Amino acid sequence: MSQDSAATKAMIRDQLAVLRRRMRREAAIDEAVCRLAARMNVRPDEAADHLRRLSRDSGIGLLEVARDVTLPPLAQAETCEPVVPAWMTGVLEALHASAAYLVPIEDAGGRVVDFLVAATSRHTKDVTGRGADQLRGRRLVETSPGVVKSGVLDDYLSASWPPGSTT
Repeated sequence: MSQDSAATKAMIRDQLAVLRRRMRREAAIDEAVCRLAARMNVRPDEAADHLRRLSRDSGIGLLEVARDVTLPPLAQAETCEPVVPAWMTGVLEALHASAAYLVPIEDAGGRVVDFLVAATSRHTKDVTGRGADQLRGRRLVETSPGVVKSGVLDDYLSASWPPGSTT
């Protein structure tokens, strides 16, 4: 192997290492934002602003502040069994794919801030391999933090009922 190809491989390895560190940092911050949103019962963008303020006001780096955000206990509203319409239960039982019935979670002002995974098909699995029993009764931003960055949560919020509840 020539010195040029060895140097090129080393450079690529170094660049990949930098990229992995950045991705881990972003993932840790995204997860903390989602946990904080669930704890504060606010939308993820509001939780992200709060996390940035905590970092700025404390003089501690954003990643270090994010690492201190722990999972919140289930709120009272989330410990109650949501009402799942019988027809939806039938649909979920018939599906041979991963699917979930989501119920809106509102803040004190009645604004939808997240969704509760109220029911799932028996075939439901998330990208980490958690099954239906591990997802039911949990907030969407907790179980799938990627919905925030991808814009899926914003789409769900804009489509939530009643109209105008996302403002």
